[in-house]
Amino acid sequence: MNLGADQKAEPGWLLPLICRRGGVTRNEVGAIRVGGSASEFQIAGEAAEDFALAAARPDPRAPHVVIERAHGSE
Repeated sequence: MNLGADQKAEPGWLLPLICRRGGVTRNEVGAIRVGGSASEFQIAGEAAEDFALAAARPDPRAPHVVIERAHGSE
C-alpha cells in the first residue's frame, strides 16, 4: 500500500481502509507494518485471491491509494 509513516499512516486507520477496499473483515487481516512511504499487511490465505481482485479496483473514496501484492508473495 502506498501509504506509510510519511503520510501519518497508523494501523488503526489503515485497517478500515483495507477491509473496505478488499471486501474483507478485520479477522481476515493479519499484521499491518507501517513503513516510511508504504505499508504492508497480511490477508488470510482463503481471502487473498478475492481481496486482490477487489483491491485492484479504483476506490472513489480514496483514489490516491494503491494496493498491490508484495513481490514474492503468493
